[in-house]
Amino acid sequence: MAKTVHVVLIVIGIMLGLIVCVVALGYLWWRHNGPAMVQEAQQTYKEGQAIGRSSTTAACLDSAFARHASDHSASLVHQVNEQMFFEGCLRWSRETPGLCDTIPSGHGVRDVLRFATWSVDQCRRRGLQDSGCPNVFKPLEHYCQRRTAPEGKR
Repeated sequence: MAKTVHVVLIVIGIMLGLIVCVVALGYLWWRHNGPAMVQEAQQTYKEGQAIGRSSTTAACLDSAFARHASDHSASLVHQVNEQMFFEGCLRWSRETPGLCDTIPSGHGVRDVLRFATWSVDQCRRRGLQDSGCPNVFKPLEHYCQRRTAPEGKR
């Protein structure tokens, strides 16, 4: 019994050591790369704002897809920047009447699944089959939810 306890404690110690190493490496990586990533995301948001000031929400959607189609990078940083661009564009654009009427929205599990299915379908219609394409729609989902939310919940 004592040998089993000893082995279990060694395994737990190794696991805790690995967790500490991963956290430390993540912290060091973020200290080195984080500020540049944040700055890039802010710049991308400003690019979206600049286009949104003279565009409609439908034009922002087209711009977001054009940007996505030109670079299919699957990196998390790229996806965040795509969404920041689209968010900036949507917030500053003129509303396209009826755009949000066709977009599934809601907060339940079924609503999330309906939106995911709709997003994949929209990507296919635009000839984009990559796994990151449906993520382009996330800012539009949030935009439409804000538009349809009661005044006090926006």
